[in-house]
Amino acid sequence: MSFLASILFTLALQDAPPTTVVDDVAKCREISDPTERLACFDRAAGVLAQAQEADELVVIDRNVALETKRENFGRDDNLPKAAERMVEDVKIKEISESITEFALLDFGKYIFRLSDGSIWRMTDVDRNLRPRVGDSIEIKKMPLGGYMATIDGDRRGVRVKRN
Repeated sequence: MSFLASILFTLALQDAPPTTVVDDVAKCREISDPTERLACFDRAAGVLAQAQEADELVVIDRNVALETKRENFGRDDNLPKAAERMVEDVKIKEISESITEFALLDFGKYIFRLSDGSIWRMTDVDRNLRPRVGDSIEIKKMPLGGYMATIDGDRRGVRVKRN
């Protein structure tokens, strides 16, 4: 049963309380007869598998939650509350990637695609900025909100927003 310790179950069952399927698995632990206990686990595992196949159950482990949190850096989208609690101790304050594509939107404003696939748009004008494909870019979350990007270690930062 230790596998349950590292797995979060988020249920979307309409007629049953959200923990019913998981509670059924946990109740199997209380059965002392090995044959009955195994039969109980087999039944409960079958119900879990069916719920997952029917998209009534989502299984998220901590590593997936951390990766999703990192991928969502700069977005308003959040993880489901239960998954967020799993990784609330991890604060992602910045990312470092490289520029794979960019385009000039207005004079002095660019839009960038980064090596992680994310797209960021400048909100400040910087007529001296000359980004190139392959340049490193560091994006930091600012204390009072918003994000600041620096390109190739340039001390000047520009405000950016995730698309």
